Amino acid sequence: AWRRWNCKGLRWSHFSTEITSHDLQTFDMQIFNKIGQMIYEKRKIRVQGQFKQQIDLRPIPVGIYTVVLRSAEGVMLRKVLISQ
Repeated sequence: AWRRWNCKGLRWSHFSTEITSHDLQTFDMQIFNKIGQMIYEKRKIRVQGQFKQQIDLRPIPVGIYTVVLRSAEGVMLRKVLISQ
């Protein structure tokens, strides 16, 4: 089972994510802009313990983005703000 998933928008088109899972799980992560276009995808993220990553989304504009994390157990959504 997932224990924790944190994500936050940072400055200058950077995004930070952290996933914690006690059991080995595989996740797919997608990021969508405000009109629903997928702007980033990372598939088959294998996590047992802790996974941390900072993603550079340049040259995206400032705004609110939707981050989707999928696994065999379900789907989680987060909204993040990318600022200047």
